Amino acid sequence: MRYHRNITPPANTRRIGDLGSDERFVVHRVGTALLRLVDRFGLLDEETLNAVVWVLGGGGGTVEKILVEAGRSTGFDVEAVLEGSRWKGRLDAGELVERVSNESPSVRKAVLAGITAHLARRVEALRPRSPSKMERSLESVQRAFELTDTERELLLLLFLCVCWGPVETYFEDHLGCTCLAGWRYLATALGTTPHEVARAASGTLVRMEIIDVHGGRLSVSDAYQAILRDPLRDPLPDGLYRAIPRESLPLDAHEVSPDVVRHIVKLLKARKRTPTHLLLYGQAGAGKTSFARRLAHESGLPPLEVPPDDHDRTTVRRAGIVACLRLKNEGNGVVVVVDEADALLNTQTSWWSRGESQDKAWLNDVLEQPDSRVIWVTNSIDGIEESVMRRFTFSLRFEPFTKRQRVQLWDRVLRRRRVRRFFSASEIAALAARYDVSAGAIDLAVREAASGAKRSKAGVHRAVALALDAHEALRHGGRAPVRKERVDPDYSLEGLNIEGDVGALMKRLRAFDRYLRRPDDPRRLCMNLLFHGPPGTGKSELARHIAERLDRELIVKRASDLLSPWVGETEQSIAAAFRNAERGDAVLVIDEIDSLLYDRAGAVRSWEVSFVNELLAQMERFRGILVATTNRLDALDEASLRRFGEKIGFGFLTPDGTEVFYRKMLSSLAGGRLDDASRNRLRSLTNLAPGDFKVVRDRHAMSESKPSHATLIGDLEAEAAVKQIGKSRRVGF
Repeated sequence: MRYHRNITPPANTRRIGDLGSDERFVVHRVGTALLRLVDRFGLLDEETLNAVVWVLGGGGGTVEKILVEAGRSTGFDVEAVLEGSRWKGRLDAGELVERVSNESPSVRKAVLAGITAHLARRVEALRPRSPSKMERSLESVQRAFELTDTERELLLLLFLCVCWGPVETYFEDHLGCTCLAGWRYLATALGTTPHEVARAASGTLVRMEIIDVHGGRLSVSDAYQAILRDPLRDPLPDGLYRAIPRESLPLDAHEVSPDVVRHIVKLLKARKRTPTHLLLYGQAGAGKTSFARRLAHESGLPPLEVPPDDHDRTTVRRAGIVACLRLKNEGNGVVVVVDEADALLNTQTSWWSRGESQDKAWLNDVLEQPDSRVIWVTNSIDGIEESVMRRFTFSLRFEPFTKRQRVQLWDRVLRRRRVRRFFSASEIAALAARYDVSAGAIDLAVREAASGAKRSKAGVHRAVALALDAHEALRHGGRAPVRKERVDPDYSLEGLNIEGDVGALMKRLRAFDRYLRRPDDPRRLCMNLLFHGPPGTGKSELARHIAERLDRELIVKRASDLLSPWVGETEQSIAAAFRNAERGDAVLVIDEIDSLLYDRAGAVRSWEVSFVNELLAQMERFRGILVATTNRLDALDEASLRRFGEKIGFGFLTPDGTEVFYRKMLSSLAGGRLDDASRNRLRSLTNLAPGDFKVVRDRHAMSESKPSHATLIGDLEAEAAVKQIGKSRRVGF
């Protein structure tokens, strides 16, 4: 059976007065386009007739009226045509078009004249008395991106093809207006020329990714569909910008000077014609984003943010920035936060790092736009050009939190969430040492833990730990992070065989620590310590002990962390290690420094001398505490040794030291009293270091049965014997 498309409009059967403002606007624009097409091409086919009926809103009655009028002027039998086109009492568009087409050209011409006359009257009657919401949205987008009238009308038609079924059916499916083959129809529908359509389809609309071009087909991007539906709603799902949720963490939780905070807020609140652009930069996780969001709210203006694009397209983000500044910057304006702005700002490195060239002219134009208030957040500023840098009203570097700052942050957050009573000072210090996370992550974890109906110390502690463990695992790709090096719980200065007075050394270190905490002190003093001696004698552990006693972070670098096969990268790694230690108030430990500071007289290649020179230069400039360890003091040249103000030797344990470490690390494993014979046997051992006791302890830690004292001492004797074998070996024949 033949499929009939009856003349029954799917919508728009109401009178003009019954149409909503947006619907009236749509039908008026579609009717205008349809009138142009019928008038220009004389279209009289089934799909065109259905589109005409939809615009006229009169169903079959309107078609009959047009045919009757045509019959009067030409004399053809209207009743016969109508009767033959009825199917189950309704007019069939396909049959009707076929019968009219078989009549004389004058009849076809009269029918087309009737269609255009009715369309013209309908279009005039539908002319909006005031702009609808959709029309205002369209005009806002046109102003925001400085679109031509052709670009505006193209955007509207593509949008209607997505959102209005009858429009899609006729203009896209039937005429193919969204494809290259149908551009002659598209140009007529828009009231322009194919040349202008081609310009509109390859200019601003495509460059700003307002429309997409795939396989020669044009479509509106999802983000702009949302804006055209309602440009003022907050937030815009999957859109170019969104409202910023109020940040719960206060500004004073970010270790930024109160004077600086007041200055920045004043800049944002100022009502002036000049632009205000703030740059927050520094290491990831330092709290830049939460600080920027809170600043935006403190300004008292509507806060918006341009979120990172899922596909990392800078053109989409640029469009979002322009949309915020031009669509929303009315009245007193808005404050816009652009997070993760590295790709937008680092125009010098965009090509080789991302494979795309940034539009610096566009960026400078945005930075100079009057009344704009934007907070840019970026990790790196290495690729920002000088011409861009000078356009920022204010910039602020965010350093990673030091250990002391993390303790203070934890204390403030716990007090703010009213759970400080559940945490002792030592427990807060342990949390600060364990979790190297941002202020926002800490606040979120504590807030959720504090919101429990039945709060208890154990419950709050567990909730905080679970949240932060999960957060750290997420940051590290689902794996638990490697924890920072801590002092062995069984470590003790007592019993170590160290040259010199360790107590006096700690006093000097505490005095130097006080000097470092006075940033206004103009002196550039160094505290470079060299710990030398056999492996396992406690050199690295003493460095960890120093950091813990001074309440400083510990950064440990080994030769493998710094050496690189690429020329120049070793020097960069060395410089970065010293720079990070100084910024983070950390004790820097370089293990096995003899692998880096060897005698330059034996260097064969220029780069071997280069990174030695870099290390020596960094040691001289370092405003901090450096501890270098080596097992081979004789491998260092005299110039290197001069850079160390303290040279401390570590030796194997004395008999008293051997007994001290046995008591601390092994005695509890065996249980019972150590008899005199065993003690004498223990004290007779030589060539033992604290590291040997750790080896024996770890060997028996998981044993199901308790080892005897004799067994433990026998294991120590074996460790000492291995060292004697190593000494007796000689290279050669």
